[in-house]
Amino acid sequence: MVSILIRNLSLVRKRLRQSLFLYNLNRQSISVPKGVAKLSYGRDIGALLEQKSHLTGGRVKLTHLHAVYPHDHTRFNILYLVSSALPLYAAEVVRWAKRNGARIILNQNGTAYPAWTDDYQTINDELGEVISQTDFVLYQSEFCKQAADHFICKAPKGSDILLNCVNVDRFRPIAKSDSGITRLLVAGTHYQRERVVLPLYALRALLDRGVRASLEVAGQCKWPSAAQEVAQLIESLQLASAVTLSGPYTQAEAPALYAKNDILIHLKHQDPCPSVVIEAMACGLPVVASKSGGVPEILGRSGGVLLPVDESWAEMFYPEVSAISEAIVELSDHLDGRSAMARQHAVERFSVSAWLHRHASVFQQQLN
Repeated sequence: MVSILIRNLSLVRKRLRQSLFLYNLNRQSISVPKGVAKLSYGRDIGALLEQKSHLTGGRVKLTHLHAVYPHDHTRFNILYLVSSALPLYAAEVVRWAKRNGARIILNQNGTAYPAWTDDYQTINDELGEVISQTDFVLYQSEFCKQAADHFICKAPKGSDILLNCVNVDRFRPIAKSDSGITRLLVAGTHYQRERVVLPLYALRALLDRGVRASLEVAGQCKWPSAAQEVAQLIESLQLASAVTLSGPYTQAEAPALYAKNDILIHLKHQDPCPSVVIEAMACGLPVVASKSGGVPEILGRSGGVLLPVDESWAEMFYPEVSAISEAIVELSDHLDGRSAMARQHAVERFSVSAWLHRHASVFQQQLN
C-alpha cells in the first residue's frame, strides 16, 4: 500500500511539473526572422551550449553548430534537436515552436530496441512524437534511418544521411616513441561488459603468442558490479602490468587520449554512428570493430578491420576473442600504413567544414 501511494505521489508530481512547464512555455512568444538561419536548440540544451559546459554524447556535435549558429530561444526560425540529447518535454517544445512558425530539424541517432532495454517502446514513442512533426530529418547513418523506419516511423517530409564529423585540426596524430609495444585502446561509456571484457581476453591471447601489447580502458564501466568484475578479471588473467584503467575523460582530453595509443577496439553491438570511431581515425588509430550498426558505413575499407557478427534486435552479438586478436595483429604488422589510411579517411569524409556546409544547404532549403 505504501509503495503504491509513493508511486502515485511521484506520478502526480511529474504531471504537475509538466503542466507548469507547458503553462510557462505557452506564455512565451518568439520572433521568427526571415532569410538567414537562426537556431534554437531548446532552452535547457541551449543554456549548456552558452555556458560552454563539458558536453558529452549527442550534445558534442551541437558545439560545432553553435559556433556558427548561436542559440537564441526567443528569436529563431529553426528548432534543431538531436535525438540522443532531446530537451525536456521535447514533443511539446516542438509543437510550441511549430505553432510560432519555426521549422523543425532533427538529427536522428539510434533507436531503442529489445536487446538494449525492456522499456524500448516508451523511449521510441517519445521519439515518434518528435519525428512525426519534423520538417527534415538528418539521419546519422543509413543504419539509423533503417532502425527509425522499423521501430518508430518514417520521416513525414524530407530526410538525408549525414554521418557525424570531427575537428581534424584538434583530433590529429602526434609523434610517438617507438616502444615496440602495440598500444590498444577501448574508449567511451561502457554499458555492456563485452566491450571491455573481450579486449582483456584478446590482450591475454596476444601476450601468450609473444605479441608485445598493452590496453588502456578509458571511460566509465557502467554495467552492474563492473569495477569488481574488471579488477578480478585483470588479476585472474595476470594483466596488471599491461592494463591501464584511466576512467572518465572530457572532450578536451580526448585528442591526447587517442594520440598516445595505436589501435582502437570498438565492439559495441548495433552502434548507430559512434563519434569515438571517427575521432580515433582522425588521430591515426585504425579500428577493430564489430560489423554491425552504422560502423561499416564509417570505417569503409580504409579505417580498420570489421569483424562479422550476427545481426539481431533481440540479442547482442560480439566477435570471438580469436578474431579480435588476429585483427589486432593484422593492423599492428602494418601499423604506419594503416594509421595513415585511417587519418586520410577521416580528413576526407568527416571534416567539420563539410558537415557545416551540408547543414547550411538544408537550412536554406527549409527557409526558402
